[in-house]
Amino acid sequence: MNFDKIIDYLVENWTLKVARDFILKVNAVVESIKTFPRIGKVVNLEKGIYGFVISKNTSIFYRFDYNTIYILNVFDNSLNPKKKVEKPNSKEFGFCLNQY
Repeated sequence: MNFDKIIDYLVENWTLKVARDFILKVNAVVESIKTFPRIGKVVNLEKGIYGFVISKNTSIFYRFDYNTIYILNVFDNSLNPKKKVEKPNSKEFGFCLNQY
């Protein structure tokens, strides 16, 4: 389940407020990762993949280089853990980091 599907699920099964709060929480985590890219737990050292728990139900997986973070997956923790860092259906995207 990717980020869009998680939001759709929250809107359909909970409330718009819950979905909005989740988006705000994800944005806060992304800002923390931008500031401190090594804040997450190393998931795959060889590939440079880090993971960070957003909530008990959701984790974010990413990698980074000098000035870009690549979000690999926003993962529903209740799903098959082997799929956590598989390439998501959509292309990964990056954004500029603050200098660190």
